[in-house]
Amino acid sequence: MTTSRLTDQLRSLELHLMQRSRMLHKIPLLRRLQRRVTARLTLLGEGVKAAQRFRVDFLTPFLKLPVEVERAQIGAERLDGSFEPAAFRFFDWQTWMCIEGAITWHGERELALDGKQTRLITGFTYQAARLPVEVQNLGVRVAEGVEGRLRLLWKNEIRALEFRPGYWMLEPREDGYRVVAIGDSDLMGLIVSLSEMGGARPEARARAIENLWEWVDGHWGRDAPRTAMTMLLGHVRDWGPLALQPLYPGLVQILERLDVDHQDELLFEFYADHWGIRDNPSGRRMVVSILQALDTDSSRAILHEMLPYVRNRGVAPVELAQIEAALDRRETR
Repeated sequence: MTTSRLTDQLRSLELHLMQRSRMLHKIPLLRRLQRRVTARLTLLGEGVKAAQRFRVDFLTPFLKLPVEVERAQIGAERLDGSFEPAAFRFFDWQTWMCIEGAITWHGERELALDGKQTRLITGFTYQAARLPVEVQNLGVRVAEGVEGRLRLLWKNEIRALEFRPGYWMLEPREDGYRVVAIGDSDLMGLIVSLSEMGGARPEARARAIENLWEWVDGHWGRDAPRTAMTMLLGHVRDWGPLALQPLYPGLVQILERLDVDHQDELLFEFYADHWGIRDNPSGRRMVVSILQALDTDSSRAILHEMLPYVRNRGVAPVELAQIEAALDRRETR
């Protein structure tokens, strides 16, 4: 038996086992045994620009054998040579804006399936034109849907199979980036809802608010609203598109439904926790945006209380300017 034929048989067996184990996620003790089609993300740049060029290879779940993916799912090249993304996104996690670049396909071939020519790939390399000026966390997504599905060749037909991880987050470090795979499908509902709440389409924001409320209510219920609010703030800080201002009015609606007593005080406590050893400007700025969106006398009083404290801390000018702008906006009404 040739090596190529043996590889094909092993790949087919893996995908068959993956399909047979789809129900394992409903059994907590067996959930970790479930496998899905996956991919390997490799950063090819160096130092602070390590994320500017990276490679994605699509693989089977157990032996990590290459699989062939329908190229159109990832995206297409424009006439000028730039890239038009489809399911694939390389984005700034703060704004969810796509980062422009060029793509190189790996293992590309054309095959006649169901009477039409289909282009297949086993992976690709993406070269970003440039990274955001103020680099925060970056994100990569290659699959379709909240839980993630990948259209690939199996038994001479294109099938949509479950894929994991749903996202990769690239966290900047002094010597480059740390790649964090987000494989928890449950977390995808939160991430996608937050993304849509920060987007431009009102109908999508309204739907996302309801989806996020169902997610929050299903995870923490209403028995401990203060705990639920603190947990939600932490999740938004870690996963939300914090630079998108439309996110915050929707988030205020969620907080109002939690009906937490002295909500503004809890926000101030969360803000204060992000100084010192746990220094986190993104967490602080998120709280300021929430207080501004709340637009109440008590939220304004807390912003006034923050102002002299921040002025004496030597923070980045943008952080101080955000609080001053929030107060000026209210006072000029």
